[in-house]
Amino acid sequence: MLNSINKPQNLRKQVYERLKKGIVTHKLYPGMKLDEKQISEMLGVSRTPIREAFARLDQEGLVDIEPRRGVFVSRITVQDLIDVLYMREVLEGLAARLFTAAAEKEDVERLKEIMQPFARENLDAKINEYNLANVEFHNYVLDKSKNTRLVSTMHNMYDHLSMAKMLKIIRITGRAKKSLKEHRRIIEVIEKRDAQQAEFLMRKHISLLRNDIIDNLDKIKEQNLNFVN
Repeated sequence: MLNSINKPQNLRKQVYERLKKGIVTHKLYPGMKLDEKQISEMLGVSRTPIREAFARLDQEGLVDIEPRRGVFVSRITVQDLIDVLYMREVLEGLAARLFTAAAEKEDVERLKEIMQPFARENLDAKINEYNLANVEFHNYVLDKSKNTRLVSTMHNMYDHLSMAKMLKIIRITGRAKKSLKEHRRIIEVIEKRDAQQAEFLMRKHISLLRNDIIDNLDKIKEQNLNFVN
């Protein structure tokens, strides 16, 4: 489940990152009780950095610490997902505006490269690759916004969306072809250095995703994606 930690440097950070990765990749699944002793043996570390990691993950909403019961991987509700997407709409719109204002020519070219392998005709066959490219696209815009507080806040939101199994949700809602078109339109206005329009289109992109999820809630729940009603 979790591999041992070999290097003692930055031990607290390594324990935290190992547990967080386990949660967002579903090796540690929603609702799972995290046994401190078992994790200590798996990672080959004392319980102290594990407790510290639990406290940090609790602050981030990735685990729930329940007195006298233990520590559990958080379950995300449908409303949690929708709430995150409302916040993501605003913050990613800001990231797109900041990115556009600061983007170098090579940054625009990088966005084009990320989307270049895909077309409406091949998207179904390349859906897994497109999902990864989608994540890369949004992370690139965010990281190049050069706002460290915004980056930190958004990456925490991305962790929650990962817990919600966004890749499967994209398949269920049939968002891929619409998403590809929207990404290309965003790149066009970024290349024109229209920061206001870039913000508008990014916000619209996220709001359309949210609306498609709301329209397909019954299908999403049927797929057993670890949502709580």
